[in-house]
Amino acid sequence: MTTATKAETLDDVLHDLAELAPKRFGLQGWYVSGYGHTPQAFLNDDWFIADPDHPQGRAVAQHACQEECQARGWTWELYADKTGGADSFFATIYRTRSAFNWVMHDGYGGTPVLAIATVLRDALRAEAP
Repeated sequence: MTTATKAETLDDVLHDLAELAPKRFGLQGWYVSGYGHTPQAFLNDDWFIADPDHPQGRAVAQHACQEECQARGWTWELYADKTGGADSFFATIYRTRSAFNWVMHDGYGGTPVLAIATVLRDALRAEAP
């Protein structure tokens, strides 16, 4: 089970995803909101800004995570934890090997996108040689 640490941000996880899945996630040098590298996601044949500081950016990032799972033939689930704790969202990704053989990755995050992005990062790391 994975839980994003308090110090770990969505920006950190998206930077990791840019290294693990560069065809889906990327980094750009300059963006009008500031300096540094702004995460981007490739959806519908175009790059979109996945700025973790804006609701639209978080929506783009979450959609990109879901699309990456589907492109790999993986199943994903995302739940809101009704207990209301600090890490109140739970994500699961099933990496399919065959009809009855799969590997499960799961974990919590403070937002839906942080939960699924963290679990996707861990699934991609586990798959890497």
